[in-house]
Amino acid sequence: MDTSLVGTLANNADGLVSASLIEEDSKELGKYGLEQPSVTVELEYGSGNVRKFYIGDTAPIKSQTYLRVDGSNDVYTVATSAIANYSKTPKEFINKTILAEPSEDEYPVINSLRIERDDIDYDILLELGKYTNDSNAGGTSAAHVMVEPVEVGITVERSQDITNGMFGLRADDIYRLHCKEADIAESGLSDPFCRVTMSCDDGNDYILLLSEQFADEDGDKYCYGMLEGGKVIYTIKAEDARWVSVMPVDMASRMMVTSMVWNITEYSISCSNGDSVSFEITPLRDDITVTNASAEDYTVKKNGEECEFERFRALYGFLINGNGEDLAFGEPVPDNEPLMTLKYTDSYIKETVTMEFYEKSAMTALVVINGESKYTCSLSYVNTFIENVKRAETGEEYLTTWK
Repeated sequence: MDTSLVGTLANNADGLVSASLIEEDSKELGKYGLEQPSVTVELEYGSGNVRKFYIGDTAPIKSQTYLRVDGSNDVYTVATSAIANYSKTPKEFINKTILAEPSEDEYPVINSLRIERDDIDYDILLELGKYTNDSNAGGTSAAHVMVEPVEVGITVERSQDITNGMFGLRADDIYRLHCKEADIAESGLSDPFCRVTMSCDDGNDYILLLSEQFADEDGDKYCYGMLEGGKVIYTIKAEDARWVSVMPVDMASRMMVTSMVWNITEYSISCSNGDSVSFEITPLRDDITVTNASAEDYTVKKNGEECEFERFRALYGFLINGNGEDLAFGEPVPDNEPLMTLKYTDSYIKETVTMEFYEKSAMTALVVINGESKYTCSLSYVNTFIENVKRAETGEEYLTTWK
């Protein structure tokens, strides 16, 4: 319920004051709309006392309305604003917030959010990241990662209203109150177009059912929605129910690599033209963290011979700065030899990652990570990377731009 609106019903009646007494003991209540009043208000107090009054027509002064108290034929005018809420329909007293947003100290951790939709042949699954809030592990700024249909990081600014948006979601209107099975079917929610499941660490699962989008007479887009097992069907603006249209690429981070340079212990690259380079990085201390690490804390070998840490870091930085331009999940991995194969080992998360870069078109390359197509990127970036692999051996300065 909209408790603030419900609260006015008792508060406005208690101590209600008339603007004027129009007629004492009227014999013509009909001319005031009080013979068969449109609204009857009855209040029962804790003491057991009951008070009742009737609301009639609007007076010639539009800001006032006729009113009569039960047991008397005296006709009064009262401020229309004081009694307007008694004329509201039942559904107008329903809170349009579909799922209340918890207070900050009671806000649960959202473990996962799954989107199932009729217009795509896969689910979108977001899960709480393994190294959430761990700055030493690198990662993206979002607490969650996408694990279906492809495992990639997501950005907080493009995913926050997807992962957390069910809390505090507000409808534009109430479509059906105390809905029956027929109402649910009529609104397309018995077999919903979109089903959103949010699982929280407090043991609660919230399931939001959404219909396909439709447009009103003004062309504005809406959809019907309800919580599974609920009794209210809401009308929601499509822009507020982004689950019905969001695609993986809308949330995905363009960062192909997020491991911190300080955590890398092996880094090797081999190219189809025969050039290759490998680095072995050994930390000199066990307590190195992101905040206290420096180049002097590592020894680096390039192709088995000692080299400066900066020579490794600059080439790893070139990898970090290369962003994916688009997602490529579902694309088959080519059978031909990749233009470049890159491997790095992150000692902090204890993972070795293999990246393969294939020519896709005259302008783009396909990026395959651990055997799965993930991104497309600029082919000029890959070609510049291959040139830098050559320069790693010759000692020339690395190229830092590729467009």
